[in-house]
Amino acid sequence: MMFTGDPVPPGPDDGLLTEAVERLTAGDLDGALPLLHRVADSSSGDTRARALSNLAAVALDRGDVEESIRFARAAVDIASPDVREAATARLGCALLVAARYDEALAVLSEVDDSALAAHTRARALVALGRPAEAEPAARGALDLALVTAPALAPGALVTLALAVQATGDQEAGEHVRFAAELRTAAPAPPEREDLARFALGAGDLGTADRHYDLAAEQYAALGIEVRAAHCLLGRAAVAVRRTRLTKANRLLRKAAEALVRAGDDLALIECHTIHGRMLLQARLHRAADESFLAARALAVEHKAWHEVARVDAGRAEAALGSIGRLTRGSTRAERLRSALNLALPAALATDALRHRFAPGTARERWVRSVADPVLALALRIIAELGLTDLALEVLENKAAGVALDTGPSTPDSEALTFRSAYRMADTDEELPYAAAALTAGLRGGPDSAPVKGFAVPPAVQAIPSGESLLEPWIEAAQERYRLPVRSAERVRAW
Repeated sequence: MMFTGDPVPPGPDDGLLTEAVERLTAGDLDGALPLLHRVADSSSGDTRARALSNLAAVALDRGDVEESIRFARAAVDIASPDVREAATARLGCALLVAARYDEALAVLSEVDDSALAAHTRARALVALGRPAEAEPAARGALDLALVTAPALAPGALVTLALAVQATGDQEAGEHVRFAAELRTAAPAPPEREDLARFALGAGDLGTADRHYDLAAEQYAALGIEVRAAHCLLGRAAVAVRRTRLTKANRLLRKAAEALVRAGDDLALIECHTIHGRMLLQARLHRAADESFLAARALAVEHKAWHEVARVDAGRAEAALGSIGRLTRGSTRAERLRSALNLALPAALATDALRHRFAPGTARERWVRSVADPVLALALRIIAELGLTDLALEVLENKAAGVALDTGPSTPDSEALTFRSAYRMADTDEELPYAAAALTAGLRGGPDSAPVKGFAVPPAVQAIPSGESLLEPWIEAAQERYRLPVRSAERVRAW
């Protein structure tokens, strides 16, 4: 099956269903469909649930997403625990295709060991921009797929590539190359869309545009308008990177119309953000800020605070760009202060998001590839304003963060022995921030202990007088983005 992999197998006494599944496996959807309907109409219990689960997969392959959701929900409602897992996995997959990511995650939280469910969960986390959770979920999905559902392995590898690319992993391309080696057929639309996203992130604009175009055609042929619109967004992003602004604007308008019809606000955030970047290239800074503000409003509405910070960083860039050749001192300083009001809280919040990652390489990739560029923007503005004391405090607080990249543990290392002897509990309680330095040296492999998070670090008192220019900015970041940046504790830098 194009979206869900292998059909749900029949039970030992499911004669007619066995024939239907054989036809599905052979790719004969037209021959399987009437048999599945006969079984669903004439059976009960798990036999009917299996038939409905397969009808959900067929409906999804034919582009009828709502029908697929309806069949899958009906299967979940009547299935025994043994069969419910497969039905739930197909429901999650259909919700993912419908871009209903939070619903998909909620449904899939009940499924433990299904390769389809694990892969769908990882893809939803990637789509929601939650790389701290997406990378381990993608690795788990790949492990399951390789053992239990090889047909899903290429897609799981591409999902893993997207997850690690989000934190700047330079080896992400190896996963895509391995997926190509495993693939026995042309990529299905979801995998092709993911390949396009990966190529865009890697700067391979030609490959990205080609994959997005093909995926959009496949989705359009199936009638899955919302996914085709996502591909149009990708093509618009490519066009912006190529400075083909007229083409980008046309694609964005077409995508926005479809996304509004679908009520896909999360994709509309990206649509407004790409539009803002397009207007920045056209040096229409005020119009760009209006697009960023539209994206920000939707992100706030959905409590996507990491997206709010990302948008504000874009607004700071727009504000800085609007200064241009201004020579009047008071006007220039006022514009710079406005830019700093956007950039510094966004930089502090983006850096604080590191604490959602387990200590180790993924966390530090996030810092280097995502947080540091925003901080560099803020420091550039601080330098333009000549705020030396503020720059000192920013750098002292930045230096106080744990930034260890110890590399993978070896089987005979003392660290591995210590980790197994003092395994941390899987608990919702936060460990003290100081423990992050220790555990960064103890973690590193897939067998690392599950840790929910660490308390944020204390603020650093960089100026002997005790006065802090950074403290109001920290408070602004915490209030604006609803996440802790520094604890109430203060430590001296000397």
